[in-house]
Amino acid sequence: MLETTRCRLYPLQNADEVIHLFTDAAIREYLGGALAWDTAECNVQEKLENARYQGFVVHRKSDHACIGLIELEEYRASDVLELSYQYASASWGNGYAKESIRAVLSNLQKQGSVQRIVAKTQRKNIRSRRLLELLGFTYCTSRIRFHAMQCVYEKVL
Repeated sequence: MLETTRCRLYPLQNADEVIHLFTDAAIREYLGGALAWDTAECNVQEKLENARYQGFVVHRKSDHACIGLIELEEYRASDVLELSYQYASASWGNGYAKESIRAVLSNLQKQGSVQRIVAKTQRKNIRSRRLLELLGFTYCTSRIRFHAMQCVYEKVL
């Protein structure tokens, strides 16, 4: 478990805990759209069965609500991880994402097993791009994926 001032981050162990994040249209606006419940459940279950996947469920301390999911997966080269995240829209604009992602990055840095992290977001997703920049990520390149321009960011730990 990781802990911040306002959040507790637990390893993802149960798909049911985060399905609501995958099925919410507002959350998934820049992530390819909301998934059907059964599709989301299969998607998360596949991730849980991948030994190289790390998921952190973000709970707000004040009410124990599940407000987000931070994911780390191998990115092309084995020494690079890809960061992705999604947060309940009710938590947007309150700094929870920055606070909790910063804790995950700090933990990775302490472990010393990863030197570089990449993150991708749609060019239109200004809030996500701003978040990555606040976390110290640097814009690298853009490419079209899923019929939308994606910005690729990286951070050296």
